[in-house]
Amino acid sequence: MIAKIILVIVVFVVVASLLFTFSGPVLLSFSTGPMGGDTDFVVLNPFRDRAPERSAEDFLEHLKTGQCDKVIGKIPGGEEYHKHVCNRERQVTLVSWRLRKAVAEGGRVSLLYRYRCENRPDEDRLFIWVEKMDGNWKVIDYKRGY
Repeated sequence: MIAKIILVIVVFVVVASLLFTFSGPVLLSFSTGPMGGDTDFVVLNPFRDRAPERSAEDFLEHLKTGQCDKVIGKIPGGEEYHKHVCNRERQVTLVSWRLRKAVAEGGRVSLLYRYRCENRPDEDRLFIWVEKMDGNWKVIDYKRGY
């Protein structure tokens, strides 16, 4: 009897490990809002590769601390667009953010965050796309409503 219980536990652990290892960054999510990004409940894979998130977090931290000019050149758009984004980032400063969705597609990952700004009570959404280049994850695009 004890041998059967141990066997069931071992099989469960092996199956769970394989599931976590080979699944994507998001294990489970439920959406109730009208838009696909409005996830109310998300379970992120604890074994996911967090390198793309670290790259995005570094980008967001630069924006939060007023260092937009250092990182904005990494995203598409000309000089005027980059100036516009940095001006808006200074006016509507990020306070906090949390990852709500991650979709891996080959060497590219799209990340959806919910964020808060100074003097605004509600959360909103922002999107960051990162791509693996020369062995490192780099931000290639950023979209946020102001």
